Amino acid sequence: MDMFLRNIDPIAVKKIDEIAKEKKISRQEFLKGQIEHWLFFKNKKIVKQS
Repeated sequence: MDMFLRNIDPIAVKKIDEIAKEKKISRQEFLKGQIEHWLFFKNKKIVKQS
């Protein structure tokens, strides 16, 4: 599934690109990993609190 983000602060995009470059991955791979990681831990907290 595709997602499109618009109106992202150019400074934030530059920082994302720098981090992705350090990890030797694309911006897309970096953001995909961050979103999946965040959702995993967000979900884990929700399940743990129940």
